[in-house]
Amino acid sequence: MLKVAPTLPEIDPVILLSGDEQQRAAAYRFEKDRRQFVVARAMLRTTLGHYLYRAPAALQFVYNAYGKPKLADADLQFSLSHSGAYVLLAVTAQTLVGADLECFRNDLQYQRIAGRFFTAKEKAILNAAPPAWQPGVFYQLWTRKEALLKARGEGFSSPPEDCDVSAWPDGWWGTDLGIAPGYAAALAVAGNQRTFSCWDATILFTMK
Repeated sequence: MLKVAPTLPEIDPVILLSGDEQQRAAAYRFEKDRRQFVVARAMLRTTLGHYLYRAPAALQFVYNAYGKPKLADADLQFSLSHSGAYVLLAVTAQTLVGADLECFRNDLQYQRIAGRFFTAKEKAILNAAPPAWQPGVFYQLWTRKEALLKARGEGFSSPPEDCDVSAWPDGWWGTDLGIAPGYAAALAVAGNQRTFSCWDATILFTMK
């Protein structure tokens, strides 16, 4: 598990990103959005390249029917998420993994979203919390839900209201992650509970 705020020195996309990714980056209207995309993709490629002893730009990805990416010729599994000032990446050797990161929004109508996409058990957990805590509880449940859907490879092509994370379902292990104040994040991994490590990925961009 790696996390990084996009405050790195300027990243040369010619070195780290593919031609297609460079075109996608250039299409962003706002610089902050372009910057976040470049940092996220550079972090993904640099991290996977570090584990595989390959040049970041040489990595090739394929996508399943729901748009979930995977490496074309390696067994490493990964999940990438970015929100606000942070990018979050989870990597496992072979096990299915999903990670989600959300920056709190003061204008978010969380009760309306929960009413549409939460299960009865999740709504009960949310409504049982004191009003001042409810936004944080909402984001906690939401990031768990997104992490699990991403790990399953379905994303929101699978109805989120059918995915209950009031407790982690059989065959899955998950945990909440403390990224920074004002953020919620979660990790979902197929199988039983396992250990994991969190790293600041900035070092990957500065290693010689």
